[in-house]
Amino acid sequence: MWRVLKPVHSLGVAPARWLATLSSFLLDRGLRKAAYEGTFWIYEWGDVLMRDVCWVNDWQMSTNHEATADWWMKTLFDRFDGHEVSPDTFLGPQIDYDRAKGTLKMRQSNYTERLLRANQMEACNPTATPIEPHTHLLAEDRPATL
Repeated sequence: MWRVLKPVHSLGVAPARWLATLSSFLLDRGLRKAAYEGTFWIYEWGDVLMRDVCWVNDWQMSTNHEATADWWMKTLFDRFDGHEVSPDTFLGPQIDYDRAKGTLKMRQSNYTERLLRANQMEACNPTATPIEPHTHLLAEDRPATL
């Protein structure tokens, strides 16, 4: 996993411009956007397969070829400031890929659990968001600090 040093909340240019710059960079280097997901990019060359997921400034890559990973990291960081991070120290995404079903799911349960522990909220009761239809909220259910 890599993090491109482009601040999320204070992009120097409009997000659409950042996406155009990034897309052009990726297309020029032979990657193609997956038809079913705008943040998923694929690179194929002979037996080499590389899959990239990019969300704003967070980047995750997998490949079957170590030299391709090294080339891609150098290519990416020659153009954009960034650094490699361990998934456990950043978001800690888990990726579930089921080739037979044709599904790829990303989740961040490790990060969520770490965040709950850090804020002493691990004993809280989870609820669906948005709240279930027809749920009646009462004034006494509201926290006293509102």
